[in-house]
Amino acid sequence: MRAQILKLIIALVLGIGLIGPQLDFARAQNGGSIAIGDTVTIGSDGVNMRQTPGTNGVIITTLDTGISLEILDGPTTASGYTWWMGVVLDENSVDQGISGWVIEDALTVEDVQATPTPDNGSTGTPTPQPSVSPTATATPSTGNTDFGTAKWVVVVDGPVNLRKNPGLQGAVVRTLGTDETATRVDPSELTDRDGYTWINIQTQAGETGWAATEFLDPLSTDPCPNGTCAPVQNQDLLDANSVVVVDGPLNVRSSASATGSILDTVATGAVLNTATNGQVKTADDYNWLKVDYQGQEAWVAVDFIAASDQTCDTSPCFPEGTSTDDPFVGALGVEVFDGPLNVRDTAGLDGAIVDVLETGAQAPVDTRAVLTDADGYTWIRIVTADGGGWVATDFVHALDQVPCGDVVCYPAELSSFVGASGAFVTDGPLNLRSEMGTNSPILMTLENGDYVTIESVADAEAAYESDGYIWIQVTPAGTDQTGWVAIDFVTPAG
Repeated sequence: MRAQILKLIIALVLGIGLIGPQLDFARAQNGGSIAIGDTVTIGSDGVNMRQTPGTNGVIITTLDTGISLEILDGPTTASGYTWWMGVVLDENSVDQGISGWVIEDALTVEDVQATPTPDNGSTGTPTPQPSVSPTATATPSTGNTDFGTAKWVVVVDGPVNLRKNPGLQGAVVRTLGTDETATRVDPSELTDRDGYTWINIQTQAGETGWAATEFLDPLSTDPCPNGTCAPVQNQDLLDANSVVVVDGPLNVRSSASATGSILDTVATGAVLNTATNGQVKTADDYNWLKVDYQGQEAWVAVDFIAASDQTCDTSPCFPEGTSTDDPFVGALGVEVFDGPLNVRDTAGLDGAIVDVLETGAQAPVDTRAVLTDADGYTWIRIVTADGGGWVATDFVHALDQVPCGDVVCYPAELSSFVGASGAFVTDGPLNLRSEMGTNSPILMTLENGDYVTIESVADAEAAYESDGYIWIQVTPAGTDQTGWVAIDFVTPAG
């Protein structure tokens, strides 16, 4: 292992509280104490990996059943749990540089083959593959367990993953819901792997793959004679490149559940790109669609969205050309005309006050956030010297230019980096240089997915541009090397 990776911290600070652990998992049967150097597996879906031990630690990513970790540090006690630091391993047990703290209850010590590396997405935030572990439902079983001669099956304990190959390491084709039916691929043999028996099936939508029989019942008659079955639920959303919010404000959550941490609240008309490995899950009386939120996996309830043919460069967004008379749509800054004005950590009157702006104060707008309606006001997210937050638009004027900060009047290209805590390398390899400019000495080379902490968006002379690039000063995670990178090759991460 590279020593610098052992303590890698990948923070995605969104300016909104990320709270609460994922508690819906059984206590791990470790069969002995966990120790540094052990290989462990995640025992349940929806386990949060955090930047620091404790339920207040920033969530790096959410891990699902079967993801393998190597233990790097621990144990430590915080928030009533015992925590271990681990790094994600690929199928060859190679350190992927994605590390953080996980509660001991979610870990199982086993000598098993590691699961595939999660898809890292556009900003390096990993998207773990979900397991076949279902969410229990009240759907009764038919009582039939003879899959040997079955020609059709029905999902009785969904959602369950349809995988390209039999086994927990098979790529997920789609998630099947309870009561969804499928036809057995004939001829095919049942296959035992990873503690499950797998059957090769074809869904009514035409997808072919393998599902675990433990969550199915065999059927003796065709459930869909002459193609009379209803279309697959929410298939239009799964087939779409994006969705539009039709009934906002809508919470964007870290997991497919009404108890998932709220990453953001987006307004009616906002567009979110669908995830590349789209899925629909059922929980808490809602169906949830997996979407892209600033490069990481997130979930929204399907009741409040519709399929869209628009796409965002950074999801969510308001599409270019959106017809609106609202001067704050596309604004690059604001000026307070009725102060003092409270800046809150979330959009709404219940948000904690993090700053107060006087009349005449100006601030850049966080161009990654969308306008949000709450408590009778429309809210816009701004950036301040202390990080920023949300203000009600009733008390500010919209500006079509980025206002001057403490050091420099930033160009529009820097608006999303002003106040951001860090960034991910999205177009590597990328040179970290000692000064701005392509001729400056190279301190080290960064790869896609590497996280850097932003130290400054200008130097002591208020300069930010050199050799045709705009530069920011950063420190790569796990190192003490501080240098400059061109913003063309990184994406802000909060």
